[in-house]
Amino acid sequence: MSPHQPQHGRRWVGPNLPGALRRLTAAALATGIAGLAALALPAQAAIPSAERAVLIDLYNRTNGDGWLHNTGWKTGGNFSAAGTECTWFGVTCSAGDAAVSEINLADNNLVGTLPPTLNQLTALQRLSTPANQLSGPIPPLEGLSGLLYFNAVENQLSGPIPSLAGLSALTGFYVHENQLSGAIPSLAGLTSLLFFRVHDNQLSGTPPAAPAALDSGNSSLCPNLLRTPSPTDSLWNTATGGTWSTGCTPGYLVSANAGSGGRVSPPQGVQAGQTATVLLTPDTH
Repeated sequence: MSPHQPQHGRRWVGPNLPGALRRLTAAALATGIAGLAALALPAQAAIPSAERAVLIDLYNRTNGDGWLHNTGWKTGGNFSAAGTECTWFGVTCSAGDAAVSEINLADNNLVGTLPPTLNQLTALQRLSTPANQLSGPIPPLEGLSGLLYFNAVENQLSGPIPSLAGLSALTGFYVHENQLSGAIPSLAGLTSLLFFRVHDNQLSGTPPAAPAALDSGNSSLCPNLLRTPSPTDSLWNTATGGTWSTGCTPGYLVSANAGSGGRVSPPQGVQAGQTATVLLTPDTH
């Protein structure tokens, strides 16, 4: 009987492959399948390295290890690999994970300062960091032409409100209940601005002209050290839902210079006709 013909009562299964050959065939098949899978699945996208650097700076400057929630930012004590940024807690990216579009770290125990390079997140649309312990200045916002919403209320931010020029997409700007000082910058060109809330700071001078688009009753300027009249009292009255200056006491910002190496207590607002006490710590050298 031919060795390739089935014997009576037995099912023919063909010749047996040597073990080594079977293993080689299986390995080749596995490699081929893995290769096809790699071709079918695109590599994980990564945001620009400059944007990754801003996020890491934000984490470091605000004691990210002490945040209430920081899932994804670090792996094994180091910052997670490039390409994972859009999965980090509080970070949202644009379509295709090409750039950071939103940072939402509200009420998350951020302690420290915002990074001065924040405006390198050129696709940023929303920044939300209220109810934290942020101090220092609001960083420059120039170049964030797509910024829709800025919320940093209930912190200890100080210094002036930065220029808002060029932020034509901005709809809401919320920085009330901080320690901001100086004049309110021009709001000219902010044709989309609906909500502007800056009360409970130490802002002084007279308010700029109000953008015509401000929503009725949803903005606030006082309490502050602002003086009347503004260039557009009637528009501000409509935007604040009453007499805009109610709660404001005209005053001045008192500051001093202790010289190189010295320290001065934080500048403080003082109402007209009153006195202010400023603590000076001179240079000991």
